[in-house]
Amino acid sequence: MSTETHLKDLPKVDTALKGQLEAFTPDKLKKIDTEEKVTLPTKDDVEQEKQHLELVDNIKQFRSDKLKRTSTSEKIVLPTPEGMVSTEARLSIIKLVSTRHALHPMILLLHTG
Repeated sequence: MSTETHLKDLPKVDTALKGQLEAFTPDKLKKIDTEEKVTLPTKDDVEQEKQHLELVDNIKQFRSDKLKRTSTSEKIVLPTPEGMVSTEARLSIIKLVSTRHALHPMILLLHTG
């Protein structure tokens, strides 16, 4: 493959831009001194990274074959009849209060009884 064929494949550049690019010289640039700011990690950063690495190492070394088998049994506790009555009494009191009826103290005793 020759150089001419390779140049034909390249996109065309505007002549004004081409002239500016050819006239460019690096000595026209300003001299700038760059200052690198390197911040060292704090003691807390080092300690936190150490803890993280220990955790990752422990996870990698974990052996699941040393786990013991277990069985889970779910126990559902149903409410007693007394608990259901007291819950119903509380709900009826809330309903009476929410309807803004004046309640006699004797009614409250009967419902909470």
